[in-house]
Amino acid sequence: MLVDPDFEVRLAAIERVHELSRRFEDVIPRSELLRNLTVHGRQYPLVNPQSGIHRPARFDGPAALTIVTTAPKPNAPPPYEDTFDEQSGTIRQGFDRMLTSGVTPFGR
Repeated sequence: MLVDPDFEVRLAAIERVHELSRRFEDVIPRSELLRNLTVHGRQYPLVNPQSGIHRPARFDGPAALTIVTTAPKPNAPPPYEDTFDEQSGTIRQGFDRMLTSGVTPFGR
């Protein structure tokens, strides 16, 4: 059984995004996303202003926290593509495949 040591933070992040989506009718101002999330008295950034995919330094596990992305550049393939596994009902992030291929964008 996999255990995510950052589960409570991820859950709080999802709840925050849902609340913001309801408040701003699905168009959430970036300024709201840049506000830190507080879980058990610790601050966590929801987004990294310089990268769509990020792993907060306070995370205990290896996984990233990602709630935003950027559109692919015109006439260029996306840097990664997500896939959906219909049998398990899970989404496999293209970023996961990038990491398993040996690329480490965080320098860790």
